[in-house]
Amino acid sequence: MTTYEPLPVTPELITWAREHAGFSLDAAQRKFGKIGQWEAGEVLPTYPQLEGMAETFKVPVAVFFFP
Repeated sequence: MTTYEPLPVTPELITWAREHAGFSLDAAQRKFGKIGQWEAGEVLPTYPQLEGMAETFKVPVAVFFFP
């Protein structure tokens, strides 16, 4: 079984990407259960989770690592 490490992303950019794509927090939470915690900086996402968000929100994965 593969385990993935949480990655240090910029929580505000998760919020920006979600809002830019037109997703409400409720809609995004149905797809990504922990997105509220990611946006609050309480929990960090893994790379596969970032890939899913990038695909859904139509942004490059690198966006989440901008300062």
